[in-house]
Amino acid sequence: MDQLGKVALIAGRGTALETACAAELIRTGYSVVRAMTVSDAPMGASELDGSPVVDLVANASSAQAVVEQARVVHGRLDALVVFDPSVARGNLRDLSAAAWNADLERLHTSVCVATAFSSVAETGSAIVMLTTIDHAQAYPGRGPSAATAAATVGVCRAMAVEWAGRPIRVNVVATGVVLTEEDQRAIDHGDRSLERVLLRAPNHRLGDVEETARVVRFLLSDQAAFITGQTVSVDGGWTTLTQHAEGLRFP
Repeated sequence: MDQLGKVALIAGRGTALETACAAELIRTGYSVVRAMTVSDAPMGASELDGSPVVDLVANASSAQAVVEQARVVHGRLDALVVFDPSVARGNLRDLSAAAWNADLERLHTSVCVATAFSSVAETGSAIVMLTTIDHAQAYPGRGPSAATAAATVGVCRAMAVEWAGRPIRVNVVATGVVLTEEDQRAIDHGDRSLERVLLRAPNHRLGDVEETARVVRFLLSDQAAFITGQTVSVDGGWTTLTQHAEGLRFP
């Protein structure tokens, strides 16, 4: 409970990863407030962990109001976690302008929430922006994810430099392949091959959201007081392995 009395805002779509981060932060003493970036986000997780949810949906224009509303709940904000990654998939030649713009708007919202947080956060606060390992490697059909993940890394480095005087620390955690409930259903139905995925993993296993959450907690804590502007990949060595075991085939 070394962070007792501190308050964290978690903004995103209400994913299992955000819920794991909330649980980990609560375990170490934080009070947690949740904000959703989509209106149809699942709310059950927030109800289970007891974290209040901001009424407003976070977007570029509402970011300041969302952060102010979150700050009122416990009277302060010390930490921010944001996770709103790309959802567009497909060959770059086939992607619509609408798909691109939707992903860019998600990135814009994340930046606006972080900027709003920086204006009201306590001295010595910290931000972790969650993204994917697409920032480090290119995969067919994931061009928008590569673009927004790389942009997240770049803008967080800029934030870390600009806000160091406060000080507010800013770091990125890039998630590897994590076995979600959706993935498990696809495997159970035969729509996805777990073995084929595991061929790409040096330690021949997938991660879980709790492992990522523990890294997020560390980077937000006082134990990481001299770490800022960094990107940590929680991927079991996925981005370190240079070649798929079966080889990639391109037309």
